[in-house]
Amino acid sequence: MAFVRKHLIQFCIGLVLVLVLLSTALSLYNRHVMLRTMLVQEQSRQMKAWSEDIFRGIHRSMDISVRGFGIIHDDRFIILKPEDARKNALDNFRKIDSLGAIQGYRDSADYLPGLKVAFMAHIDLYEQMIDLARRDSMQAFREILSQDHGKALRETWSLSDKRIANFGDKIFQQAQADYEGAMSQNVLIQIMLALFGLPTLCFLLYKLRQDANNRHALLLSLKQNNRKYVFDPGDEEIITDDKVLIEESISNFKKALSLIKQLASGDYKATWEGLHEKNAHLNHHNLAGELEVMRQKLEQMKHDESQRLWSSEGLARFAEVIRLHQHDLKALTQHALTFIVKYLGAQQGSLFVVQEEDSSPYLNMEACYAFNRKKYLEKRIAIGQGLVGQIYLEGATMLLTDIPREYTSIVSGLGDATPTCLLIVPAQSNQKTEAVIELAGFIRYDAHQTAFVERAGEILASTIISAKNSQKMHHLLEDTQVQAEQMRAQEEEMRQNLEELMATRNSSSDWSGNCGRTAKSSSSNWLNCSRIRLDWSRKKLNCGQRVKKARSGLSSTKRKWKRWIPKLKAKPLISIC
Repeated sequence: MAFVRKHLIQFCIGLVLVLVLLSTALSLYNRHVMLRTMLVQEQSRQMKAWSEDIFRGIHRSMDISVRGFGIIHDDRFIILKPEDARKNALDNFRKIDSLGAIQGYRDSADYLPGLKVAFMAHIDLYEQMIDLARRDSMQAFREILSQDHGKALRETWSLSDKRIANFGDKIFQQAQADYEGAMSQNVLIQIMLALFGLPTLCFLLYKLRQDANNRHALLLSLKQNNRKYVFDPGDEEIITDDKVLIEESISNFKKALSLIKQLASGDYKATWEGLHEKNAHLNHHNLAGELEVMRQKLEQMKHDESQRLWSSEGLARFAEVIRLHQHDLKALTQHALTFIVKYLGAQQGSLFVVQEEDSSPYLNMEACYAFNRKKYLEKRIAIGQGLVGQIYLEGATMLLTDIPREYTSIVSGLGDATPTCLLIVPAQSNQKTEAVIELAGFIRYDAHQTAFVERAGEILASTIISAKNSQKMHHLLEDTQVQAEQMRAQEEEMRQNLEELMATRNSSSDWSGNCGRTAKSSSSNWLNCSRIRLDWSRKKLNCGQRVKKARSGLSSTKRKWKRWIPKLKAKPLISIC
């Protein structure tokens, strides 16, 4: 029953179609029967006409012609010549045979073949009588005429004609009966079509109307669900047209597809068409709202990725600058500060490096940069003095946006102005501050920019340590060379004194006292030389220890560089924040 209820409309439509097809088929069949009946009727009439033409046409023409010619002996009275009569008769007999074969005529008594033989013989007799009349053999002519051969021919024709007429009537009646039967069947089908078709059509109209109402209700539900789960424009317009409801749903899908394509292509500024502040609160938990949230997240991810790329690229370029000037502290600090100022778009910058004097550390300005011009200033800050000195003690980054006018000013050809943002970052290595970077500008530095300066400061601090060790080792080597030159000069002087002593040893005794004094002086010089050698050995040992310590610091710095450079080259997109 459930299957029948589910497919009731299809069943009714199928039944009506079957009835219509049957009615159409019977109509075509009736037409065929009617045409066949008319054809049979026409064929029967033709057979009768041809049969009558054989006797009443050809036979009577021959009879009139032979009697008139026998009396007048004038060829004008020969209406039908024998050869024409023979031809016409054979033609009629052939037509009757052919049409009879088509209609299924069966001459069981052979009336028609007998009529054909008798008629041909009668034509031969007709030709013979004309020939007798031409020769004036009237006696023989009258004898043949008195025998009345036409009577026997008339009887034979009458039997054949009657049989042909009966056969024609029979097939005509059969065709008429078939036609009437087909008409009866057609009427029955029409009645069935009316009995089943009209209720079915009424039921179909009812179901179609019901389906239309259900479809409209479904589309209204679809509209509500679209507003709930896809997009709610916020209007209260009542839509009754199904086409408009469907177009609204399709429009929402097109908007979603367009927004997804734009987001996939990297256009994170695109928004859902029709979504604005007035209806934003209605679309927090539907597709439009979720796509908007996804767009904001993708935009933030792109922003973060650009910051990571900016930081990674900057650190790689900064590392290259450090590598090129790592052996010269002055060039190192100046180029490093210049790069940081330009890369951050700052207007001023200074770099303070920790120095020691009599074991007392202080901060010395090694480099300064302002408006693309070097400021060769000498500035020394004690530990804990000012913001820079305090940052050295605390070891933490400071970002100021409210700067006093007397703190610093940025000067250009058009005038001067107080910066709006000040960034002070300690450059640390192994939790120890080696330098302090100070930047000033008119823009507020973001967190990723501050983190970039801190990471750059770590690299710079390690390199400063290496540069200081290199300078110390260079100074030690210079001192060693000076001391070596002094030792060579003293050794040369001692050699000359010894030569003079040996020269005077063979002189006269008068010079003995001088020699004693000279020997005493030489002994004193020899003692001094020994002392110098001892001091030289001590200094050499101290120099070797300092060189070993410097080399150890340099090796430590190189190991740090080996760890930093592969990370910067292999993973430029890794977050440095």
